[in-house]
Amino acid sequence: MKNIKKNIITFIICILLICIGYKISIDIQPMQVIQESKITLNGVVFSPVGLGNYNEMEVLNNIKKKMGIEVNFNQINSARRDLQKIHILQMEEVPDFIMGGDLQNTDILGYIQSERIIPLNELIEKYAPNIQALLEEKPFIKSACTFLDNKIYTLPFYNEMDSALVENYLFINKVWLDQLGLQIPTTIDEFYNVLKAFKTQDPNGNGKADEIPFSYIDGVYNYSMNSFIGSFGVINGDRMMLVQDENVLFTPAQEGYKEAILYLRKLYQEGLLDAEIFTQDIEQYVAKGMRETPVVGAFLAKDSTIVVGEERGRDEYIVIPPLKGPSGTQLWGKQNSKITTNQFMITSSNLYPEITMAWIDQFFNPENIQELIWGAEGVTFEKSGGNYRFICPPLGKSYAQYSMENSPLGACPGIFPRSEKSKFIFNPMLVRHELNYKEYSPYLIEDNICRRTMFMTDFMGMGKIYNSLNRYVVEMKIRWVSGEYDIEKEWESYLSALENMGMKEYVAFYQEKYNKCKCSEKHSID
Repeated sequence: MKNIKKNIITFIICILLICIGYKISIDIQPMQVIQESKITLNGVVFSPVGLGNYNEMEVLNNIKKKMGIEVNFNQINSARRDLQKIHILQMEEVPDFIMGGDLQNTDILGYIQSERIIPLNELIEKYAPNIQALLEEKPFIKSACTFLDNKIYTLPFYNEMDSALVENYLFINKVWLDQLGLQIPTTIDEFYNVLKAFKTQDPNGNGKADEIPFSYIDGVYNYSMNSFIGSFGVINGDRMMLVQDENVLFTPAQEGYKEAILYLRKLYQEGLLDAEIFTQDIEQYVAKGMRETPVVGAFLAKDSTIVVGEERGRDEYIVIPPLKGPSGTQLWGKQNSKITTNQFMITSSNLYPEITMAWIDQFFNPENIQELIWGAEGVTFEKSGGNYRFICPPLGKSYAQYSMENSPLGACPGIFPRSEKSKFIFNPMLVRHELNYKEYSPYLIEDNICRRTMFMTDFMGMGKIYNSLNRYVVEMKIRWVSGEYDIEKEWESYLSALENMGMKEYVAFYQEKYNKCKCSEKHSID
């Protein structure tokens, strides 16, 4: 009976792969059991708020039909994923796969050590020709995904667009500036004066003091203040590190960080900064931008239309260059790699790893990439001659919003090739992103500490230190900006607390990694 089951599943795999044009190796290792003729995969997806329902996306349903399998997604948005990503494999019903962002290498190492996820090297070689071709063509991607045991446990997303390296930009309401006779601010002080005018001079003209001069979402990727504080000479990236003159620094311990907090506290206490920056989620953030009467003067986002809508984002808001600080500093953060690792993994509970790998390989199939990025053809875009044109989104939605609702791009493995720029007659999102990136490119800096997982086994101990440091930094930032605590009185004790938590050890660790592999990714990625 066991041999019969093995033969059946081998036959099923071969048929599935042949149907999608694969060349089958004669040494396919079949799964040991098959429990039903209709194979169902159940997975967890950590997705940002704003993405559509993965179980209803036409492009994903088309891939499932093509493969002849069922795939059920348990979608966890950004408001809940931090609580669940570490414990997801300790649940009674362990998923077959995990997909999506924000899983740190320390999380993955924990999964590996507990044998909760499996290596993918052989599965890629036998069942994933598209992934295999990508790794061979771009070996730096393979390097980024390979752990010290020379095994690949997770699949990446690779974005070839330069604009993907900047997480957000600063937007301001140009209509309000014109109505109040104000110039576009170029310095931190000028920005303060503009926000003061937004607060006191009723620029939306409704006779109410309902304006929110400046807003962002603290700690949320694409909407945070990590780069905004570059005016004070520091950038606060995801690891809280900054490289200056080849020296690794802990950003929240720098004098520039202190100055930035003092500036934000001033804005907060005078009602110029959104009182909900520490508590609002993306839905609340967008709801403010979408109010019938405009209330938001300036905000941080990757794309203005996501926050304030297509027409308002296009006609009323403009991106302004990074502001000059007290010393004339004018910086903005830039990621040091176009590779997002840890976007997909297969668990050890998965009964069908071969078919799972063949399915996820379709996310790298050139025939599917366009729809995975933009949404299904006929839904978000249509053919126009030999090129493509975006379909006008439903009333009240921007092109970016509509695309996000119909594409899994924000939480899946795959590739975003440069060639996408030339396929569309008019792509408003890419046009905006390219123009904004060009505007900011003179001011961009990166930490340039390589992220290759070849060095990640050392990160387990650092993960514990990082968690302690991060919790304390966030707690104090909230209390300082809100005015509950006084940063000027508590700065020295704060620095001492950071040292007691292992800050020096943390910095020394990253300095060592920087010295070992500085510029390696920069030189190998075009």
